[in-house]
Amino acid sequence: MRGVQDAPPSDPLRHLPRLHFALAAAVLATTVAIAFPVAAGWRALAWPEGVREGATLPPPSAAGWIFLVGGALALALGVSLAVALVLSGRAIAARRSHAFCLATSFAASFFFPLGTLLGFHTIDALCAPAARAAFGAGSPPGAGAR
Repeated sequence: MRGVQDAPPSDPLRHLPRLHFALAAAVLATTVAIAFPVAAGWRALAWPEGVREGATLPPPSAAGWIFLVGGALALALGVSLAVALVLSGRAIAARRSHAFCLATSFAASFFFPLGTLLGFHTIDALCAPAARAAFGAGSPPGAGAR
């Protein structure tokens, strides 16, 4: 039986692709949840006579448009983040596109709380010298000047 000291060092990047895929699923589920109120707002703005039986409502206020545009923007950002997380997970597994993986991790850190945890953990793991070497990124500028 091998001791703990004899165990080979584990790769700190091996679990990150699965975590990126899981977070992408969570972001997409949240984005779908946002889509329902946006769709209802769009229906109310586009067909106000259908909201109440036969009664026409007054024209929508600016708040309705802000809600609709803000919701559409949230949908676009959510889908973009989910796609970027999937692409980043695949790139980490293949050890390519180091800068893209860092940028995606930074963007994911704004998805509180899970994205924050995964984003900071990924940034920490990707900035390690062994990870930079695995990606072929080399050392950061000025790192050898110490």
